[in-house]
Amino acid sequence: MAENSSSQTSGYVRFASVGAAGGLCAFFLSRLLGAGPFINKPIYFDLPGEALFGACAALFGVYLLTASDVTVPRTIVFALACGFFWSPVLAGVQAYINQYSTTQNAIGNAQQASSLASQISTQSGAEATNTIQTASSKVTDALTKVPSVSDSSKSEIVKNSTQVVNSIPVTQANTESVDALKNIGVAATKAGTPQVTAATVKRLQEIASQPQTPVATRNAAIQAAQTLSRQAKP
Repeated sequence: MAENSSSQTSGYVRFASVGAAGGLCAFFLSRLLGAGPFINKPIYFDLPGEALFGACAALFGVYLLTASDVTVPRTIVFALACGFFWSPVLAGVQAYINQYSTTQNAIGNAQQASSLASQISTQSGAEATNTIQTASSKVTDALTKVPSVSDSSKSEIVKNSTQVVNSIPVTQANTESVDALKNIGVAATKAGTPQVTAATVKRLQEIASQPQTPVATRNAAIQAAQTLSRQAKP
């Protein structure tokens, strides 16, 4: 265990040092060309700044953005390049962090919505309506983030969203249920998730087909299903 920890630490130091060397190369080139992010700063600020950012870029590039094989020689070259081109690498790290945060938020909302939806079958009246509306709001928020989340997470959001749709009862449905489904369907269509849109349209049609569904609710369900179907067409 101690040996592994020591090996990892030495790896961090090695790649940080190589990245710092790349940053120093960028410093000398910027001074030679008279252009660079810190060209108007004093040299005592520019020099350590480029080295520090180069070291950070190398560590992020090797261990975070690419999860490179640290045992192969080309990773040293890659770390040097990350240090030299530290600015776009750090911009990539910021984009990665933003995507990760968005993905976690979307997954969390979708999972919470799915958990709420599992309670609907045991509820009735105003309690069930409130749960449906809350679950719908969380699913809608998750779906709006689908274009920005990682590809590996989209399937989980789609799965949870579909579960919520299918959990909304078709019997004793009201206009609030129809509105909740419509909101989910609109968000799903905009997010480019046809599976969720199709499930929503089907659920609306099932609500409309129930003989006990009130006329106003039936008409709203039919209209919502038709609108979503038109929007979903390419």
